[in-house]
Amino acid sequence: MEKLISSKCQNFKTMYYDLYWKCQFHFSWFVKEDYTDKMDSDSVKKLQAQLAIVEGDPYKKDERLKLIDLFDSIKMSNNDDFNYAWTEYTKLFYLSGDQIEKSFNSALALDEKYQDNVITKGILSILLDTQPSFKVFELYFKFLLDHKSDELSDHYIIKEVFIKNIQYHFDRSHEIWDQIVNFLESNYGTDENQLNFIKALYQERLQVPHKTIQNTFSTYSSFITKYFNQDYNSEMSKASKLFEKTKPDQWEIEALELKKSNYENPSDFWVDYLNYWASKPKKQRSLKPIKAVFQRAADESLDDSYIKVWLRFFIILYENGAFEDDTIPYAKNFIKSFPSSPLSYSELFKNIQSDLMYTDLYQSSMKRINSLNVLHTESYQEWSALAISILVYELKSVQDGNIDLAEQLLDHLDKFFHHALDKCPDVYHSVERLCVSIAESVEEVDLCREFLKSITGKFASEAENWLLSHNFEKKHGDSKSASKILLAAINRATILDWPERIFEEALLYERVHGDSDSYKSLLVKIDKKSQELQIIRQQAINDVDSIEPEAVNNDEVAHAKRKADDVEDAEDIDQNKKQKTDSHRDREHLTISVKNIPLKINQKQILSFFKECGEITDSNLIEHEGYMHAKLEFANEESLLKALTKDHKRFHGSELKVEKAYQTVVWVANFPPSSTKDDIHALFSPIGKLAGIRFPSLKFNSQRRFCYVEYLESKDAQRAVEQLSGFEKDGYNLVVKISNPESKEARKGAVEEGREVYVAKLDFYRATSEKLKELFSKFGTVERVHLPRSEQSKAQNKKHDGYGFVTFTTPEEAQSSLNLNLVSFEGRVIEVSISKKKSERVHTKEVSGIDKYKNSENSIAILDLPDTINASHISKICSEAGEVEDVILEPEHRGAIVVFKDSRTAGSASLKLNGKTTGISNYNLKVGTVKKLAPYKAPPKPITNNKAQRSLVPSSLRRKPKSTRPAVLSTSKPKVESNDSNQQLPETTSRSNDDFRAMFLSGKK
Repeated sequence: MEKLISSKCQNFKTMYYDLYWKCQFHFSWFVKEDYTDKMDSDSVKKLQAQLAIVEGDPYKKDERLKLIDLFDSIKMSNNDDFNYAWTEYTKLFYLSGDQIEKSFNSALALDEKYQDNVITKGILSILLDTQPSFKVFELYFKFLLDHKSDELSDHYIIKEVFIKNIQYHFDRSHEIWDQIVNFLESNYGTDENQLNFIKALYQERLQVPHKTIQNTFSTYSSFITKYFNQDYNSEMSKASKLFEKTKPDQWEIEALELKKSNYENPSDFWVDYLNYWASKPKKQRSLKPIKAVFQRAADESLDDSYIKVWLRFFIILYENGAFEDDTIPYAKNFIKSFPSSPLSYSELFKNIQSDLMYTDLYQSSMKRINSLNVLHTESYQEWSALAISILVYELKSVQDGNIDLAEQLLDHLDKFFHHALDKCPDVYHSVERLCVSIAESVEEVDLCREFLKSITGKFASEAENWLLSHNFEKKHGDSKSASKILLAAINRATILDWPERIFEEALLYERVHGDSDSYKSLLVKIDKKSQELQIIRQQAINDVDSIEPEAVNNDEVAHAKRKADDVEDAEDIDQNKKQKTDSHRDREHLTISVKNIPLKINQKQILSFFKECGEITDSNLIEHEGYMHAKLEFANEESLLKALTKDHKRFHGSELKVEKAYQTVVWVANFPPSSTKDDIHALFSPIGKLAGIRFPSLKFNSQRRFCYVEYLESKDAQRAVEQLSGFEKDGYNLVVKISNPESKEARKGAVEEGREVYVAKLDFYRATSEKLKELFSKFGTVERVHLPRSEQSKAQNKKHDGYGFVTFTTPEEAQSSLNLNLVSFEGRVIEVSISKKKSERVHTKEVSGIDKYKNSENSIAILDLPDTINASHISKICSEAGEVEDVILEPEHRGAIVVFKDSRTAGSASLKLNGKTTGISNYNLKVGTVKKLAPYKAPPKPITNNKAQRSLVPSSLRRKPKSTRPAVLSTSKPKVESNDSNQQLPETTSRSNDDFRAMFLSGKK
């Protein structure tokens, strides 16, 4: 910005600095020597105390503002030190519009005291250089107008300082632009050169979208009529062409501006606005409007939610090849705006080079980081971003000869490594591995070996860590030490997440660096470990049938006598029967995430790009932060591994980032029965960008009530678990977990522990949970009383369904409460028994709903019903047409039966509901008679015998399968998918005992 200001203005800036440095305006000097005789003792003490705080820690924003307010409160606003306080604040912090005006007025008051304009011009120069906001230009122009400055006749000042910097400010640029044109026309209306200059300004203005563009065109017409009337037709013809060319952008931006009020979070609006300009074709793209939009966002708020606007802006700058001279000033302002955010310093350190000219900037930034305890942030992701940028900067500096930072680098290596090791939420161990790499590059071999020992010690189950240590020893140790690492890993084979990878690496290494005896010995050792693994894995397979899928881990487990189809309680997800499927789905392990896809790319193009990798069973393309983001699920691991090799490949001018989608899906249960996909979306989307929501099929179990919510980023999935697990929604406590089929355990709760009793034959109207709790409290501490209430009971104004569940703290208390069996309670003899587990329930064959209602006049049928819609959804929708008494799902006939109060209501409902939009699964109701439902038959459930297949992926392309538990127990348990409830065991790609025996025999030969 400095190069845009006239040399005269630069002189004022120099004078301004000289004035302060020569006078050495220090606050302590002011209080002691200058004005103490004009102030009362209390004011002097307050100033001294506040000055001591500021001088002790200059980076405390609130304390500096208190000092400024203190000056203002004692009417010292025309004091040199008051102005100096504002100047120092401006250097350290980003100013709001009100603060800019206050600092400007302070300078004006000081200039009136000295009867010159030196201070005002100096502070304006600083603000133009460090914070070129619209408010600054507005004050600058007003200042020049008020003082009738000759600078307003300077075409360079007008065009390069003002027009260039305000013209893309869509909603306010006219406020300054109109004044400029009016001033020029009023003062130089007879000067031909000035008139041509004004005409050129108009023509340039018509090429830039702005709020009053229609008015600009009209005033230009009047201007041409007044000064260039003889050329009116030709001039206006040119103007019309310019105007027409601008209209498409004008209309789109007007539409964008109008949408701002619709955004729940204003920062999202600015991100979308930036993306609009950034998505322009390269030939039409310019950084000028992007910078203008960003500046508006930066000036609007300093709330932390706006950090993502800054981050998006930097990505756009990098994408468009911005140089450091352009990015560093913005990075400095990022710190001034968010001095407590690690991300702001990280961005600065990315941009400054190891050149000595930036050393002071780096050290002053580190001083600020330490003063504000920025590295003590609770967010590990933000901490790691800053830690990595610090380590990389210090490494580059040391490598370029700045030895003074060598000790600091080693200190940071040690601190950051152990902090990351202790926190360890990053499955990729990015900070720890970077520390290892840096220690190796600066030839700190012993430190590097110590780091690796700590990693393999704490994360002994991760094969990649052992391989990292092994490769290090190959370079810096000897063959014996390298083999020793792999032997230690083999000894831990039963807990490794990928033991076969270690086995293969050890055999290859021993074949080259060992002898025949050592190789055979290793084969024997591996064979024994393989047999151990085989036994453990087989045991896991045998145990699969006895382990249920994830269920609600609370006391709402259904009793044998509960009506699962009409209760509001948390239905159990009964998957005791082992179900086979014709196509194995393993979304958690076979999905990749593809980032940095250009916005113009569609789903067909991205599928075509990855087609050669193998079968893609599911795909999703989502727009996020100026790019498309794809989630692709492959049919097998071989295809997935091939797809991962496309990481960093160029695709339509953009470098793709391809990685395995890890822990991005959460499993959600116990939400209200009537919850729709939109309800779930509204609940989970505020946490982060969603990739999709999947409800399970109800075809073979109509009582299932859970879903899968998939995020783009794993951090958002983790936040969803932290924030929403246990969250109460309409009387239901949500259960939210990271989806991981391999970690499903047998259900535990009050029923399994014998602490829950079942109470039947309760009076529908007189018996309440409070009365029931009072009755049962005589036998022990009652934790909970639950009285289910179905939709049918609600319609009949009943308080519950006539039965309930009482939970005690101990089984003994529950057993004692059985004395209440056959006791009179609220006018009825109740029955009390211990609640039974689901596996102990007695099942009776129900009469077919079609047989029961096929001749009923008060019933209708819903045809072609998707198997993801439950009875509660149907009841809620159909209740709009009349009172619903019952809903019977008929998944085998792809429909449902809705029973109304009477035939008249049923007939009316049939007309009202047919074709009605449900808002669920893109399904519109198709209504018919119950008899019409019978011919609809869903296809029988296929049964196949899928056998495990060995992976055909070359060993050089294999990657560690990410898992939260060791491979020995990683055999997938039954998993519920969105389109069917069938389940099977996953394919395994590990070597069998026969494989290793064959290898052993080949070694002998």
